[in-house]
Amino acid sequence: MHSHIILSRQVNTSKIIDHLAQQNILLDPIKRNYLDAFYRERIIKLNVSNIDESKIDVGIREMALALHNTSNYF
Repeated sequence: MHSHIILSRQVNTSKIIDHLAQQNILLDPIKRNYLDAFYRERIIKLNVSNIDESKIDVGIREMALALHNTSNYF
């Protein structure tokens, strides 16, 4: 299953992705899905196809904590 989250402009997408990678939660920035000259939304892609179902809730909780952490904002 693939999905995405649209983030507010204040969120530092790179910091969120790096922070969650340290928790073994791997997210993919959407930038490679855009042409260079186009405006890029702040979107992170989610893919739970290869994840044990019991770990999805943990990942969602960790993402919520990271998004509430003001150090991950500009």
